[in-house]
Amino acid sequence: MRARLAVVTLVSAWFCGCAGWPVAAPCPPVLPPQPVTGWSGSMAGAEIIELTRADGTRHQMLVVSDRSPRRLMLRGFNLIGLELFRLEYTDGQPDVEWLGDATPGLDARVLVSDYQFVHWPASSLAARLDGKRWRLDQGDARRTLYCRDQRVTELHHEPDGVVRLFNVQLDYRLEIRPVSAAVDARHDAH
Repeated sequence: MRARLAVVTLVSAWFCGCAGWPVAAPCPPVLPPQPVTGWSGSMAGAEIIELTRADGTRHQMLVVSDRSPRRLMLRGFNLIGLELFRLEYTDGQPDVEWLGDATPGLDARVLVSDYQFVHWPASSLAARLDGKRWRLDQGDARRTLYCRDQRVTELHHEPDGVVRLFNVQLDYRLEIRPVSAAVDARHDAH
């Protein structure tokens, strides 16, 4: 009987060793889109966004947003006014339609995640995060998102209204300037 118990114990240990110990799921490169109910009211706005990729290439676009506690809609335009994309997000999977010939390999969840990370009130965002996996550090002009101990995204609010976002894992930077601030800066330069 003892020999049989020893064999069962060894076989069980061997199977556990083969399967390995449970491992936590890897961290995604962005915060998964959160429910749109994080906003208390409706608002429309427009921003000039400059995206800088790891290789140094830069792209600029105008993004027009319309958000409410039930949905988020984004429309992206190049700087000469041609529409690039339309995005609608209620809850679940964001739906994006890329217009024109070039369709970037960009997941719509990245657009929603960045938008929510920049614009959501910190209290709404922190309240909805799974505390075992995500952590939000908020300072006076800084916000940093961690998945476990990995820094995922960081943003800085500048005194002139510009927001600078850096996605560590996907290695890109965004400079987000409200249209009113962009117009004021251009006017001041003349």
